[in-house]
Amino acid sequence: MGGKNKIRSKLIGFFVCTLLIATVIPVTGMSYNIENSEKKGSIFNEKQNGITIVKNSDAVEVVDQEQNKSCGIGLYVFGEGWKLGQSFTPTLNSLTKIELKLFKRGEPRGLTISIRSNISGEDLTSMYVSADELPRSHEWYEFDLPDIELTPGQTYYILWDPDGENMGTDNIGWCFEGNNTYEQGCAGVDEDGVWSPLNEWHEYRYLDFCFKTYGLDEPPNAPHIAGPTKGKAGEETTYTFQTVDPEEHNVYYNISWGDGDNTFVGPYTSGENITVTHTWTEKGSYTIRVQAVDTYGAESEWSELSITMPRNKALPVNFLRQSKFIFSILQHVFPWLK
Repeated sequence: MGGKNKIRSKLIGFFVCTLLIATVIPVTGMSYNIENSEKKGSIFNEKQNGITIVKNSDAVEVVDQEQNKSCGIGLYVFGEGWKLGQSFTPTLNSLTKIELKLFKRGEPRGLTISIRSNISGEDLTSMYVSADELPRSHEWYEFDLPDIELTPGQTYYILWDPDGENMGTDNIGWCFEGNNTYEQGCAGVDEDGVWSPLNEWHEYRYLDFCFKTYGLDEPPNAPHIAGPTKGKAGEETTYTFQTVDPEEHNVYYNISWGDGDNTFVGPYTSGENITVTHTWTEKGSYTIRVQAVDTYGAESEWSELSITMPRNKALPVNFLRQSKFIFSILQHVFPWLK
């Protein structure tokens, strides 16, 4: 009996989570308050992310903008001319795909996702996905949109346009979080080209939908190494490193000194000369290797500089003895040497 109650509790929890889909209905007296307030914050929040090699071998596909927190429920829109949306501000000059956290209930037909730079303008890129491919539980789903060029620092919109939704039974929910978790944009509703931020809905304030945008990131140039090619073991030696990132992203330096020691320093601005010191404890030959890594994880080619810590050249004992003997002979031949 106890086991059945536990199973029942889990099922009730699942259905409660599923049925807590909020409905935005295009009628008078909507259940959220619209305010035309602007969110503020740095639009260049650089961060390190996992990277995936893509078709362009000179670039990597990285996460540019994201909001991955969810309150556990979702919103859907119902009615002609209405779309949900999320504004975002890219730092990369391209968009290759997006991911959205969503779920479906019932039997909706599908979902169109598009990107715009002007809410009342044309789609820059879009794609339609059949609801058969969408998850029923709250999961991330990838929309591999046709690639487009973006202008870093400009506002863009992800628009959510469902197909075949019925208010009571068939719909697709877009997960969200409140508390202004994404400062470079906000959730909103597009009503025939008019953008209204979702600044309040029930107990939630300043909503942001769950999303990730991806773009191509060019790696930094191979770093330049400047410094002595000879030194003394046990003494500190200084080297200068410098690289340029094509997109002016900050860079880190991964330095291998050739003696088993490694140094990872940064971030530094693109084009900045940085100095790093190192001490080799033993005499010998070494190769300094350095790689630049930008703040998105794109890696440059390795650069190298060969150096030596030379041994002191001591005169052999036999040579010293022979020199003393020769000098004594010369003293007899040339008395003035005495």
